[in-house]
Amino acid sequence: NVALQGTYPPGSIFKIITAAAILESGRVSPDDKVFCPGYYDAGSRVFKCWNKKGHGQVDFLSGLANSCDVYFYVNGQRAGPLNIEKYARAFRLGQTSGIALPDEKQGNVFGPSARAAKKSYWFIGDTLNLSIGQGETLMTPMQAAGEIAAVANGGVFHRPYYVDKIVKSDGQLLYKGETQVLSRVELKPQTWSLIREGLKSVVSEGTGQVAKIKGAEMYGKTGTAQNPQGADHAWFVAYATVNN
Repeated sequence: NVALQGTYPPGSIFKIITAAAILESGRVSPDDKVFCPGYYDAGSRVFKCWNKKGHGQVDFLSGLANSCDVYFYVNGQRAGPLNIEKYARAFRLGQTSGIALPDEKQGNVFGPSARAAKKSYWFIGDTLNLSIGQGETLMTPMQAAGEIAAVANGGVFHRPYYVDKIVKSDGQLLYKGETQVLSRVELKPQTWSLIREGLKSVVSEGTGQVAKIKGAEMYGKTGTAQNPQGADHAWFVAYATVNN
């Protein structure tokens, strides 16, 4: 069951979580600009942006819309890896969704405290990888669905269920599925608003323009994660609002 048991590096869909950590840290203004020449020099190693030509000057909204790796390298460090790890846990990475199906995987939370628990060191390169969803972070498709659903509804994680109701032939209701709140991500209203605005721009003018749907307002995030076993993993998480 790939939706529950497949665990993959999330790549840039993780930038939603990094964005939350950046804005909630109080160390970065959404208007602060970062210059992206197509790479970031970390001293002992150069980390590339997916856009080799660079994005030029980017702020929070353009950085998220265009999925600029350099923006997230720089501001992921400013927010701090512990902060990013904290919000990864708040978005229920490393936890199952609780759906009533067997053998659901937890994925893996990657961060300084997880590394310390293994009595190992944390390096600047780890922070940079963490910031863009690379490294040791692993997500299931169910966790990715939960992440984007929480953005849509203001931070609420529900236990997924797949049976709405069971009704006998005579109309008697035998069972009714009910939502159950598991947890909430507490972010400032401005943080939610900025993340949603950025995700809307992903589809309207950024990396996810192929997902435009006439008559719907789309919010989404693309992601590409390196796969040492073969072709890169491709992700897209999204939700839509429709005005009837």
